[in-house]
Amino acid sequence: MSKDFVTLTALSVISLLALALAAASQRTPKVCAQADAFNAVFGVRTNLSIITPPGSGGISAGPPLTPALSFPATSIPPYTPAPPSGAANFGTCSTPEIKFAVGLDGRKETAFAPIDPVSYGHGSADDIDVITSFMYDALANNRGANQAAEDLFVQAEAAANAATPLTGAQTDAFNGVFGQTTNFASVTPVDDTGNPVQTL
Repeated sequence: MSKDFVTLTALSVISLLALALAAASQRTPKVCAQADAFNAVFGVRTNLSIITPPGSGGISAGPPLTPALSFPATSIPPYTPAPPSGAANFGTCSTPEIKFAVGLDGRKETAFAPIDPVSYGHGSADDIDVITSFMYDALANNRGANQAAEDLFVQAEAAANAATPLTGAQTDAFNGVFGQTTNFASVTPVDDTGNPVQTL
């Protein structure tokens, strides 16, 4: 496990749950990507987004469920992540950092990509989750990163998932957890025809 839930206080658990709910709410309603975003906050990697919602063809997840509870925004306490035990050591990798731009790998649309292609050799992707999943695997698999680095990375993923999807705000939130100040939120998201994309 990438988080030690035993050491979390009751308030931390509630705050973490609030962040998970916020991350899920940023995804398209009633699709499985919401579950992936929710689970990622707790360091659980799932790929439920491959399941096609009912009525759209393909594999069906069954009838949509009606949430039993609703949480007004004013009642959710702010999330303050617990600091990882010890200093984060990323082993042979550089400090994780992501960019958001037009023209990556010849794309016409905006996309995400690791800033350091040597440590994290992955091309661009339309969804930041594709990039963060690859980067996490690079850290966790024989690259010498310690548990504190993995825990910090999970916090960065949660911060990205809580920001406006498919915008540079996600990269700024992710980078900020590692102490990197970026302004990719100023980049206007565009589609593959170069037209601005309306974001949530």
